[in-house]
Amino acid sequence: MDWVKKLARGYTLQWCRDHRALRLFLQAAPPPKLVLANLSNITDSEVSLLRDRVAGEEGVTLVAVGSAPQQCSLALRAGADGFILTCEPAESARGRLQAAVRGEMVLCAEAVAALQTQFETYRIRTNAIAETLSRREGEALALLCRGAPLRTIAQQMGVTYNTAVTYIRRASEKVGASSRIELTRFGFQIGIERLRPSASDSDDDTPHAG
Repeated sequence: MDWVKKLARGYTLQWCRDHRALRLFLQAAPPPKLVLANLSNITDSEVSLLRDRVAGEEGVTLVAVGSAPQQCSLALRAGADGFILTCEPAESARGRLQAAVRGEMVLCAEAVAALQTQFETYRIRTNAIAETLSRREGEALALLCRGAPLRTIAQQMGVTYNTAVTYIRRASEKVGASSRIELTRFGFQIGIERLRPSASDSDDDTPHAG
């Protein structure tokens, strides 16, 4: 691919253009210092493997290549140090590669706009879910985020252990969390301070206003 050759001129790198090339990189010992990964040709599970491999090595620069700006968030999840669009002119893309090697992430305007849209959409979605929690469910979640075990949550809320379990179960169902770890992560994402009810709030069935 001429575009990649122009991009990589003067660099020694591993071009993970597909599943096979990615597997070779994952098995390499030691890995190359500069890795270019084609996000369009690898799966989400392979992205996780790529992230774990890079995280375990010092001095490895990973630059993700995507065909759409929306793939920039995937690049961040992969632990990439840079993101390049295949539609960019080779010289512009080369500038982003050079920035990544220097330890800087310089994103194109399209990628920045896509990230802003995605994060705003995510914030709106999580806020909408948070507002379906009742006051007491929100209080139980806030205590869970502070590291309180279920018995302590029950004591602090003045309810039975089984009632505390019910609050956490209902919150998990509304959030779509499959574990208390996922539920806790959601609590931190929306901000546990907003889950703290006022002293007069005691209605179990009243949705928590953001």
